Amino acid sequence: FVEFCLKLHCGKINPFIADEEKVKDFIASQFKDKANGKIVRQNKYFMSNGLQSSGKFYVANINNICKQIGRYLKIVHCGTDLLCSEPIKELLLAGEYLDGRIPSERPSSLAAKLAPYYDYTQHHAHAGQKQEFWLMDLVKTILHDVNNQALTKLEAAWQLGVTEDMISTALMVDKKDPDFNLTLKLYLEKNYGNEQQFWTELSTMDVL
Repeated sequence: FVEFCLKLHCGKINPFIADEEKVKDFIASQFKDKANGKIVRQNKYFMSNGLQSSGKFYVANINNICKQIGRYLKIVHCGTDLLCSEPIKELLLAGEYLDGRIPSERPSSLAAKLAPYYDYTQHHAHAGQKQEFWLMDLVKTILHDVNNQALTKLEAAWQLGVTEDMISTALMVDKKDPDFNLTLKLYLEKNYGNEQQFWTELSTMDVL
């Protein structure tokens, strides 16, 4: 928080006398890695960027950060309850939307701004999202990592905001059925092309 106030605001903000709005901005910035597509790995207790792993990820971390920062802020020592301030209440409401996988009504809402672009619910909430969700590059990368056991289905489902069954289905759809690969003999018999063309077919190259 000190670095956020001094570095990002060019030293113009004393972190110890920061107001509720600056606390809100800082907390929002902590979710940016996830929103910008950088996968936030989780273990049993903590995320790789210091956020706490929780079923209510956004609300739990907003509460936790407010408690941690609040003990050093002048406004808190003067009687302000961060969690009851308007900026933090707005942030908590957005967190409830994201934790509950509730579609945000407006693309300009705080929940929409904080949501990762690869969040399944928010992706389908706005008409402007034209790209097929499962064809997004990051989503395909996550599925690839599950196939390679770099991620578990549970971790992938948590990141994308889907169920483990949806991950399993997506993996099955992505697999090619080997029975559909024609032999050279059958390829020639059906007059699909000559032998040279057979070896340049994508299906043949995939098998090789």
